[in-house]
Amino acid sequence: MKKKVLIVSVSVLVIVVVWLVFFRSKANAPGSQIMADRALNVIDSLQAGDYKKATRDFDDQIVPIFIRKLPEVWPTVMAKAGPLKARTVERMKGNKVYITCTFERGTLWGVVEFDGANKIVNFSMYGHPV
Repeated sequence: MKKKVLIVSVSVLVIVVVWLVFFRSKANAPGSQIMADRALNVIDSLQAGDYKKATRDFDDQIVPIFIRKLPEVWPTVMAKAGPLKARTVERMKGNKVYITCTFERGTLWGVVEFDGANKIVNFSMYGHPV
């Protein structure tokens, strides 16, 4: 009986260790920190009103669209949501970084999508801050 319990315990331990190693290595993949930093740069630069810096890591094909639209859209977000209080990378899944942005009057969630070269190919925010 003790031998069976020991075998089961060791098996469970091996499964847990393999699971931790696999998911920890995924979370710390080489591009992960770059993607997180670039995603947070978008939010920080928008907050500062620096739309050129916000789009510095965007794919060249979408920069003209975002550089034209962000100055129209972001002030509206700020008027409704109030000042940004905090932003946090909540999770990363594949080529997407999910950010929670806490504003004075509510929370918005951002999704920043990357290509294989760690260039931003899409950025969106959703939620109702007021």
